[in-house]
Amino acid sequence: MTGPGGIPQNRRELELDIQLTRQELGDTVEALVHKVDVPARAREAAEDVKARASDVVDEVKGKAAEVAGEAKVKAEELADGAAAVAGQARAKAEELAGEAKVKAAEAAEKAAEKVGAVAGEAKVKVGAVADEAKVKAAEVADRAAVVADQARGRASYAVEQLPPPARRALREHPAAVIAGVVAVGLLVWRLARRGR
Repeated sequence: MTGPGGIPQNRRELELDIQLTRQELGDTVEALVHKVDVPARAREAAEDVKARASDVVDEVKGKAAEVAGEAKVKAEELADGAAAVAGQARAKAEELAGEAKVKAAEAAEKAAEKVGAVAGEAKVKVGAVADEAKVKAAEVADRAAVVADQARGRASYAVEQLPPPARRALREHPAAVIAGVVAVGLLVWRLARRGR
């Protein structure tokens, strides 16, 4: 049976309601902790970017070495033939080296653009995760406020339900009654913490 505002009147239902609320809060906090682990996510993104950049640099170095090696072989073959052909081979080797330089510069520029883009994406994702964490924290705070209001209402209702002698004792000795309630509250809190 529930009292005013859908608040359970018997102890068992109240304990089940409190237990359900704690479970929901625990699940929400666990999800937030996972999403807020921004340093781990940032490290993963940085390592991924570093690996990609290293692969691109290795590829560019390999291609440049390959092109330079081919140019050298051709130059040596032509030098054996004649001096005129050797001059043409030198010009061709210089041309190929220039192209390799241009290609290496283009590849390095593309790698830098990719690194910048990946870093930008990581920054946006980190911002989105932080925003979502703020929203979840606000939701948890709102839920806690609702639970506190419900607890106040339940306490007022419980006082109204006390027999007249107990209400009289509450009016005559409020400090003693409050101390007793605080002691019971601490006991319940301690038991709840053990149950985690």
